[in-house]
Amino acid sequence: MKFLTSITQPNEEELASLNQYSHMPFIEFLQARGLSNILQSFIIYTIALVDENQNISKEKISTEMGLNLLKRFLASVGRYGNTPFLVSLYGTSELTQAFCRLSAVYGATYVLQLTAKEILVENGKAIGITDIHGQRILCKHIIGNAEHFSTLIHFSLYLYYG
Repeated sequence: MKFLTSITQPNEEELASLNQYSHMPFIEFLQARGLSNILQSFIIYTIALVDENQNISKEKISTEMGLNLLKRFLASVGRYGNTPFLVSLYGTSELTQAFCRLSAVYGATYVLQLTAKEILVENGKAIGITDIHGQRILCKHIIGNAEHFSTLIHFSLYLYYG
């Protein structure tokens, strides 16, 4: 914990040490800090999320990049719970829900259980749909399952590939 605190809130002495190692490989920085091999592996693979073996690899990440990865991980701890990872607890339907929530943050609107009667096209681009009840929904992008575009599937494929 002392090591992680020194990374996120360094004093002047620690800051000078960080600057000294900034262009050296991250693994050398961890070794110089006197961390055990197990702790080094834990930091590299679990916290910094570096996928390669830093002891053997020819292309080692720099200390600056490794520290940025550590800071990003530590900044995300506690944001959505006890872990920085979003984990599906109730099956794969949570992935759809997470996508829906993220899309809503960026202004997307979902229309569920709607069968499209017609795709509205202007200047060769899809601009919306008309459903089987005659309701017009204008949009920039259309994402849907083939069964929802049952009679229009060939037309929608033409729009995307044509």
